[in-house]
Amino acid sequence: MPEPRNPFIYGVPVPPSKFVGRKREVRTIFDQIAGPALGSVAINGEHRMGRTSLLHYIVDPDVAAGWGIAPDRYVLVYLDCQSISGFTPTRFWRRVLGLLPRWPGDEGPRGAVERLLSQEGVACSDLDAVLDGIHRSGRKLVLLLDEFEWAIRTDTEEDLATTRDFLSGFRALVGRVPRALSLVVATREPLEALCRPIRFIGSPFHTIFVSLTLRPFTREEAEELIDEYLRGTGVEFSEEDRDFVYEVSGGHPYWLQNACFKLFAGKPGGEGLYEEIAQALRDEGL
Repeated sequence: MPEPRNPFIYGVPVPPSKFVGRKREVRTIFDQIAGPALGSVAINGEHRMGRTSLLHYIVDPDVAAGWGIAPDRYVLVYLDCQSISGFTPTRFWRRVLGLLPRWPGDEGPRGAVERLLSQEGVACSDLDAVLDGIHRSGRKLVLLLDEFEWAIRTDTEEDLATTRDFLSGFRALVGRVPRALSLVVATREPLEALCRPIRFIGSPFHTIFVSLTLRPFTREEAEELIDEYLRGTGVEFSEEDRDFVYEVSGGHPYWLQNACFKLFAGKPGGEGLYEEIAQALRDEGL
């Protein structure tokens, strides 16, 4: 009989089918984007805390449908801002426009999208026609923007001015009537802290968001993760095993998965296995 495959995942975002925990955060996000106000959410959390996994989970069509986010009413677009080489507002909007679905016939904003993609530059104010077209199609646009700090450039006075204009225009798009745009942004530091150096002329960008901070898993969430990942493997973690992986990881999702991966690989193990795993995690930067 073949050995069971190690089910634990670390170093890459977990697929939506393996997403565990974050129930409060998930509910808050869907309550905002599906609510009458079409709200926006800013997620922050330290390195490897699961920001990307959370966004991938939210944008998954089956998950979204379970929360009433149907494709005939919402367009969900995920974009990793880090992937935009030499970030500029024009390059950002070109990527967003390129990710929008191709509506058939005259439905939606197809004509406006094509016109903007043919322009040399694209600014926030140019998106009015696109959002109007999305609204006419009976839909709302939700942008899930990962690594959004790449869009907040504050190194020079020129960067500050460009970023101020970009974020101010973005804020105006979210607040325009008819309401057709919601944002879910993810950053390492809180959005308010990232925007602090920027001297906004009007209301600051970050004030349109509900803020969520991702923290280490509770013991209950860690137990849920272990049970879910071990299901069907024929392998069990004892109470002592569970105490160890939670204590050594502090509930941090990356280090918890890492510790569980090593424990699974080392079973049945012997005396000294816990210390070997703890030392390996320290060598990796824990």
